[in-house]
Amino acid sequence: AVAFSKLNRSVVASCGRDRTGKIWNISNGECLKTLERDVASAFYTVAWSPSNKTQLATGSSDNKVRIWNTDTSECRELVGHERWIWSIAYSQDGITLVSA
Repeated sequence: AVAFSKLNRSVVASCGRDRTGKIWNISNGECLKTLERDVASAFYTVAWSPSNKTQLATGSSDNKVRIWNTDTSECRELVGHERWIWSIAYSQDGITLVSA
């Protein structure tokens, strides 16, 4: 999955079966940062916060949503799903994150 940042138009985020999230420079294709945890699960969805340029959310096959600080690579894990996370989206104001 890929997501463009509305607040930083020079980057795009991706995630996939390699169990990482990546931040890419759009102009030259350079990988600026790799976000990873010690988990054996694929990341299936990714979304930038529309109100915080350093906040990125990912959803994965371990049934967790992770909210990352892209500056520090720290993340918070949100639990409660009983199945894989296939889709996530922020509300337009960035206050609410929904997942399915």
